Amino acid sequence: MSTTIDETGGPVERFEMRANFDGLVQLLAKNLYPEPNVFVRELVQNAHDGIRRRQQVESGVQGRIDIAISRAARTITFHDNGIGLDRDDIHELLSVIGATGTGDARVLFEQNDPDTAAGLIGQFGIGTLAAFVVADRITVHTRKAGSDAGWLWENGGSTECMLRAAPRETAGTSVTVHLSAGRSFMLSPSWLGGAIVKYCDLIPFPIHIDGAGPANAMHAPWHAAGAARPAADNQAYRAFLARRSRDDVEEVIPVEIDGPVRARGALGVCSYRIPDVSAAGVVDIYVRRMFVRGREPELLPAWAKFVRGVIDSPDLTPTAARDNVRRDDAFRALTTALGELIVGRLIRMATAEPPKFRNLCTKHHHHLNGLAATHATFFQAARDVLLFRTSKGMLPLTDCIGEGESAQHAPCLHYFPSDQDARQYHALADARGVTAVHAANVLEEELLVQYVQARSDGLRLIRLDMSRESILFGAPSTQPRDRIRRFERSAELALRGTGMRGLTVVVRSFDPAAVPAVILVSAATATDMQLAQLAGQPWLAESLQSLAQEMLESGRAQASPGLRLLLNERHALIRRLLASPRTIADPRATFSGLFLTACLRSPGLLSHDVADALHVPLARLIESAAAGNGQTGTAPESIELEEPAGHVAHR
Repeated sequence: MSTTIDETGGPVERFEMRANFDGLVQLLAKNLYPEPNVFVRELVQNAHDGIRRRQQVESGVQGRIDIAISRAARTITFHDNGIGLDRDDIHELLSVIGATGTGDARVLFEQNDPDTAAGLIGQFGIGTLAAFVVADRITVHTRKAGSDAGWLWENGGSTECMLRAAPRETAGTSVTVHLSAGRSFMLSPSWLGGAIVKYCDLIPFPIHIDGAGPANAMHAPWHAAGAARPAADNQAYRAFLARRSRDDVEEVIPVEIDGPVRARGALGVCSYRIPDVSAAGVVDIYVRRMFVRGREPELLPAWAKFVRGVIDSPDLTPTAARDNVRRDDAFRALTTALGELIVGRLIRMATAEPPKFRNLCTKHHHHLNGLAATHATFFQAARDVLLFRTSKGMLPLTDCIGEGESAQHAPCLHYFPSDQDARQYHALADARGVTAVHAANVLEEELLVQYVQARSDGLRLIRLDMSRESILFGAPSTQPRDRIRRFERSAELALRGTGMRGLTVVVRSFDPAAVPAVILVSAATATDMQLAQLAGQPWLAESLQSLAQEMLESGRAQASPGLRLLLNERHALIRRLLASPRTIADPRATFSGLFLTACLRSPGLLSHDVADALHVPLARLIESAAAGNGQTGTAPESIELEEPAGHVAHR
């Protein structure tokens, strides 16, 4: 400690901070590593790097790692035939937190032996501390290659460690973990084997447990020489993915990326449908053959929800705990590269193997269509083989194009912009021979627009929605127009008598004849209905309820009639009513029943007000049907079929 004087004349003390080594060891060991079994990864990694470094100075060394269990002593010992340590190494590396022989060696190797440098795993110099997550004491018995002296180092997780000479026959290192209380379950070959498969499966040296093994695969398919790894033979990749995951894959995509980041691995397109809710494509991440993170959801592009895989990249940087990797430029570049690789394979399938691609589309059409909507190159290649939900099942758009309304009109592509429109018009489109696409979200609608714009034959895109009439509806033909107008007006008066307002009734001719009525809803009226439903929700704040009510009242004051009930001239009941309208015993009940029939295809129309208006006349209709004579228990109402003078019907 030293003392100086500052500019005010006061003393200033300068001294070094002290570290509580006992507390630091426990802090790092207990909090840095999230799972107790990571000590297996850290000690195997140290053994791996020791072998790599020895192979760099001694040719012909065959690396091997052995794990020995002693239940009596409650120890697990990791043996390797790596480069080992001498007295100076122990003082500089084992006894200094943060010192890493691997990191220093990598710097030396990068210029003269980049392959060896790339193969080293260690990074932070704190791996041995992981053992204190599960151990009371650690002993290291080692001898450096080229030296005759062996050494024994011991530490109990405190400031005090012991070092003494201890003969050892061969070069290498043995690390013994003396397990603390409550860790007896780790003294099991099956438990250790599971940890080896999880963390160390790709370590290129055999790992034996109590003489059995190896417990690790050592090599993945991409580690084979180029000639032994033909791109067309994906069986080895498929088998490797099956070993790592329970996910069944339909298509295997080998990963061999050399820039801007390096990566090897295998991706698989799932053979089962992936729900869109909170789904993500996931991969197991390795860094220099060491497992870092399982089922990582951010490395693949967001649209690749149907992809699973394994990626090994030396350019990703593990976090200190090595249970994750940094989201840095290399991570983002690899995400982009993997996305391009997946898109490239899908494009090749779409252009060269349409049946195979179509099979994928049956399972992942939503995700693939989403990709097409945002990726121009993929869209151009796959636009004619992508599948869409239609009124006739899953079909490509080329099978949905219909003839124009006349010989002079260009071909047409019809679509339902919402599920409610599809429920309303599905049967009508099918009866008319129109194949309509279900485009219930903005993305699908945008994709249809892109498709039409990409064609050169003048293809027209036509909406089939509830706000307008379409080619599905024709003019009536069996009755004179004046009779039809009087009938329409009578129906409006009958429904108005139930308390319904803003409703127009028109007679049209459409198929199938079994459908008696449908309802059209203007955009303004649809908005009013949504506001009314919102204003009535108890969970909505009172101020927002008031705002919704004000908007609703304002809209009602300005809106023209927005509901149109289309009665089908081809339906037997409508034909009979048109032929003799004065025979209708109870017009309100009859037309209320027809209105309700139309509402069943559009359940969103059955608001509280509408249900109240229809309740009484429908009850009378049921009573009449139960009587079996077509008469209600009271005298039938009489409604004048002539239009009042000066009335102007909304058509």
